Amino acid sequence: MPADPVVIMRSDDGGIELLAEDRTYALGLEALRHLLFFGNRVRLSGDAVAWPGADRRWICFVLEGAMYIISRYRLVAVVRGSVPADWLVRLGAS
Repeated sequence: MPADPVVIMRSDDGGIELLAEDRTYALGLEALRHLLFFGNRVRLSGDAVAWPGADRRWICFVLEGAMYIISRYRLVAVVRGSVPADWLVRLGAS
């Protein structure tokens, strides 16, 4: 069974929110800075984590056991407001 689609968008505090059909995961601005600029693994609200890929061009998210990926460039565009929202792409099988 495929996972529900997930949309990533900018939150009011400058961080991000990942919107699934029945759940929202939040990552505040300070944690987002650690993810994007320091390359740290971070925990989102709820049962979710994120970390940069080995070459830092990709950001991986694990939401309820399903892994998703977005390019760092696209994530930065969402955070800056250049792109109002974007989709996370599911990796692997369900």
